[in-house]
Amino acid sequence: MKVSASNIISWVENNNKLAQQELPQIIRRLCFDAQDTKASSFPAGDSTFMPSWDGTLVSINGSAWVPAGESVWEIGTDSSVGSKANSDFIKRTEDSSEDFKAENTYIFITPRRWKNKEKWITDNKNKGGWKEVRAYDATDLEEWIDSQPSNAVYIAEILGIGGYGVKSAEAYFNDWANQCKPAITKEALISGRESSFESLDKEFTDNFTKDNYSVISVYSDSIEESVISAIVAVTNNNKLLLNSLVITDEQGWQYVQNNPEVKIVICASPEISKQPSFKNDLTLISPQSLGNKPIDEKNIILERASYSEFEKALVALGEEESDAKRLSHQAGRSWSIYRRLKAINPAISKPKWSERNSLALNLLSLTGSWDGNNENDKSFVSSIAQTEYKNIESELLQLASVDDTPVIKIDQVWKIKSPVEVLPFVSNAISSELVERYFDNLLELFSIKHPKLELDVSQRYMANVIGKQFPYSEVLLEGIANSLIKLAVIGDDFIELSSTSFQFRINRLIKEILSSGSRKNWLTLEPYFRSFAEASPEEFLGSIEKDLRRENPLIQTLFTESSSDVMTGQRYFNNLLWAFEVLAWNPRYITRVCKILIELDKFIVPSNWTNNPFNTLYSFFRPWFPQTNTTVEQRIELLNQIITLDEETGFEILLRQRDLRGDHAIPNAQPVYRDDNAGHIVLEFDRYKAIEYANEKLVDLANLNPDRIYKILELYLLDSFDLWQKVLKLLDELAKSEIKDDVRIRFQNKLRQFKNRNPRTSLKSEEVDQQLDHYIELFTPKSIVNDCLWLFTDRADSFFKRDSNDYDYKERQKIGDQKRVEAITAINENHGEEAIFELLAKSESKRLCSAAIIHSKILLPKDIIGLLIRNIDLYDLSILDSIVWSEGSSKAITNFKLIMDESNISSMLNDEDKVSLLLNLPLPLNKDVWDTARLYNLEDEYWDRFSGYLAWIGNIQDKEYCVGKLIERQRPVALLNAISLNFTVLPVEQLLQTLELFINNPEDQYQNFDSHAIKEMIEYLEEQNGLDESRLVYIEYHLFSLFGYHEAIRLKTLYRNIMNDPNFFVQLLQSFYLKNDDAPKQDKSTTLHNYKILDECAFLPSINKDLKLNEPDFKAFIKEVRAQSEGLGILDSCDRVLGQILSHSPCEDNDKCIMPMVADILDLFDAENLRRGFYLGTVNQRGAHWRDKGGKQERVLADEYREYAKPWIISHPYVAQMFEDIARSYESEAKYWDNQDKLMSENLR
Repeated sequence: MKVSASNIISWVENNNKLAQQELPQIIRRLCFDAQDTKASSFPAGDSTFMPSWDGTLVSINGSAWVPAGESVWEIGTDSSVGSKANSDFIKRTEDSSEDFKAENTYIFITPRRWKNKEKWITDNKNKGGWKEVRAYDATDLEEWIDSQPSNAVYIAEILGIGGYGVKSAEAYFNDWANQCKPAITKEALISGRESSFESLDKEFTDNFTKDNYSVISVYSDSIEESVISAIVAVTNNNKLLLNSLVITDEQGWQYVQNNPEVKIVICASPEISKQPSFKNDLTLISPQSLGNKPIDEKNIILERASYSEFEKALVALGEEESDAKRLSHQAGRSWSIYRRLKAINPAISKPKWSERNSLALNLLSLTGSWDGNNENDKSFVSSIAQTEYKNIESELLQLASVDDTPVIKIDQVWKIKSPVEVLPFVSNAISSELVERYFDNLLELFSIKHPKLELDVSQRYMANVIGKQFPYSEVLLEGIANSLIKLAVIGDDFIELSSTSFQFRINRLIKEILSSGSRKNWLTLEPYFRSFAEASPEEFLGSIEKDLRRENPLIQTLFTESSSDVMTGQRYFNNLLWAFEVLAWNPRYITRVCKILIELDKFIVPSNWTNNPFNTLYSFFRPWFPQTNTTVEQRIELLNQIITLDEETGFEILLRQRDLRGDHAIPNAQPVYRDDNAGHIVLEFDRYKAIEYANEKLVDLANLNPDRIYKILELYLLDSFDLWQKVLKLLDELAKSEIKDDVRIRFQNKLRQFKNRNPRTSLKSEEVDQQLDHYIELFTPKSIVNDCLWLFTDRADSFFKRDSNDYDYKERQKIGDQKRVEAITAINENHGEEAIFELLAKSESKRLCSAAIIHSKILLPKDIIGLLIRNIDLYDLSILDSIVWSEGSSKAITNFKLIMDESNISSMLNDEDKVSLLLNLPLPLNKDVWDTARLYNLEDEYWDRFSGYLAWIGNIQDKEYCVGKLIERQRPVALLNAISLNFTVLPVEQLLQTLELFINNPEDQYQNFDSHAIKEMIEYLEEQNGLDESRLVYIEYHLFSLFGYHEAIRLKTLYRNIMNDPNFFVQLLQSFYLKNDDAPKQDKSTTLHNYKILDECAFLPSINKDLKLNEPDFKAFIKEVRAQSEGLGILDSCDRVLGQILSHSPCEDNDKCIMPMVADILDLFDAENLRRGFYLGTVNQRGAHWRDKGGKQERVLADEYREYAKPWIISHPYVAQMFEDIARSYESEAKYWDNQDKLMSENLR
């Protein structure tokens, strides 16, 4: 494309202001060279008015037009070229330092002809100290542009003289993007697909630098989007951009042929790419649609972004957030469809496929999606269409192959890509008869009860395993549910039915299936309640309201059948609550929704779920994020109604509104098609108004109600001075009223806790402390004993902090001890010993109370015992315990003996109580304690209840004595727990006895014990020399079940014996594979135990203690095991088990994967089951793993195992084939995960 000097001059004269802004950008492109340019700055557009150089450039080698090194550029569009050139030169020369000028070439550019150019250069080249002086005029620019054909196209477009058949990438993109409003940006197209565009850039760059002819096919939803995606990748890479253009017509090839500098050609259609210009250094980009992608061709595929990423991109374009969510679904995440939906130009709003008349597309538009692998789905669709499914599928396959196809095929799943776009184009072909059959079939479908409901609640999670699946696929059901919303919202705008409307038919359907259903029907339909609610709000709410008026509402089943079990439980009311969240966005429905939720909140909901009716109800009133499109005034009015209807619920909502202890919100469910949530915003003023209302109403509702006032106090409401004063007034009125001491104690404790928390507030802390002290005093209980109880709690000492940074707990304890003694003294002086004993009986911490009594020197332990005898009706074991502890560890045994020697007390104690006191002694475990137990004939009972640790016992003799007594009393679990932290100090014999005792007392194995300690003990025993190995094999065999998945490798002795003794191996094998009458009779648990031992075996035959293998012994073992198994008729099973074990073969050579001796066995002609077992073992070793997107991981594994096959092709062909089979298996799995990923991206999984 020729850009002449005259073209440039004409452009400047007619568009001088535009030329001033655009010319720097033209020069920038002409200067840029990917290999040579080191730095470049040519401000264009609005930036041209900035007071700086018009251009600066650093070039490594330079060119005919660009000097090597550093250069500075001035650009002038004035008609007086000489004057402009001189004034710029003089100014820049004066302003620049000598060093700067010596390093830089000065260049002046004018887009006009300049006849005195050469004279000007000659006059100035030796002036001013510049490294060099140059000047270019329009004639120079013509020659320069001629040398860069890709830039010539772009510049010609700027000048308004673009040619036929070629376009610059930027111009093509701008023309495409600006056909809709808002205009689509490059960033939006890339969003969520960054890795795909990085791959695109890498592929283009790699081919560009190879300097040979190549064709790159780019696949996306449509040919149009493939072209635009390629353009985006090119325009984001200057190196590619300056050597590329777009061919829009076949005539454009002539331009490419005549301009060898063009390196990258983007074809605007596949037809254009069929007639390319063959040049050795040309990269041709051919756009394709995914609908016609060859199955085995590996090319660049640009999948659509996820729904969430597409939404983000739409928001970035300027779409309102709620609209973005709807548009994401309506456009099917396709930019081509979005562009048509938002088209400014009506000419682009109609897709090519719309000219077809397709019954299959009509059906898919009504149903949304179905699964062709499900026979019932196919029958359902055929019944509506009144034709065989193969005819429907044939039409869909044709549709799927067209450009910009309106359907999506994933395996055998069919889905409409954009329900909103398709419906207007198929509306004329959807007959009333077709719709009639559609609704008749829907009624029948939604009347089916889920077979899993025949099972007990605890077994329903296994429904698919035991054949209790729903006859129709979830894909069909979800598709229909979403289609009902679509048809209800926009169906009647495009399709005219002969006798009624879509909304009417949908209303009738929802009403019929909910009103005539049973409990099992409601449980079956609950997953689709959210869609039903949006499709038919009035009928859905009406059906719920009607049901709640029943004596036994069906809706209650959704709560009673729900389980809180994390692994097996199911929540049957989630979609019900989400349905209400959807409806609450609309002010018309929120009142009814709130009333229903108040009723549902009375049902029992598993406590560990945050998704419950009350939290849903509160989400509408959260001050900073109310999830409804009501005004704050409407919400206040609604809260007043709720308070009238259910005051307690209203009070709880108000409390949550004022809770300063942290509140978080998860976005509620939102409508898919209706725009009830459009324009949802929360103003700061509305937030404050809601809080102000809550402040006032809380105080009104709490008047003289202790429970409510207490709840308000728990909120630490110090952020509002006015509210705090009102709370204090509530406290004042309550304290002066006739309330019992337990209420006063409760408020005193809360106020002390309040003071201790030191809450953040704008009020002065000293002022708050004074107020709190006043009200603590105001709530003083009438009884002096009750008034002192707070001192005898474990929390009391924390209230004696001097300030918030006081961490001296010893000092606080000292203060607390002093105050407790003072309280005891005061009680004794005013009320006597009986009041002291009353205090002891009521105290939360009787140990603190007894210690204070002793320290006050008013009573001794024997005196307290005397008081207890006189007040025997207040007897409490904890009182005796406190007496034992009252004087510390030094007198604990003495005080215990005091109690035991007092017949009036000891006669009331059974042996269990006596041992409890002894076990709680504040002493180290030693002979003194055990001698005391023996003295009072409590030794057996003591050791039967002992639960201490060896770490608490001082010397080794006492440790061994303790272990011996526990062995004697046959207490393996207590013994294991006792030695778990310190077992290495014990003799090996005692450890063996402990584990054997545990094995021989199976009923004890159901108690809590430290399985980790058992594993550690076994590992410790593995390292010991000289022990009887048969005993360790016995222990490891019986305790195998304690070892989790992949932990069995720690049982080295057991597996070494199994894999060196063919008889042992076959004995385990036949226990679960031999089925005839001669098989040893064993219970199922033993059979399963033996199976798991071999299933988790990772040790190869002939392995020794050093984990080395002996090849002759290895082969002899396998030969003997196979011979014995063949004799028993279980050779096939034996081979599969052996194969799994051999899959753990270590790799001596990374290229070969397995050891040669293992390969020799696997390559035997009759070893097919060995190879099957190896395959199974290899796959199982992968275990649980994190999933990447699609089948990427499996493809890597397939390539890996295909490489493993290569070294064995000649020497071990069966082994090579085995590895090839594993590779093919992973390839098949990769396709499965690809499809699963696509189904998830379409919200079909």
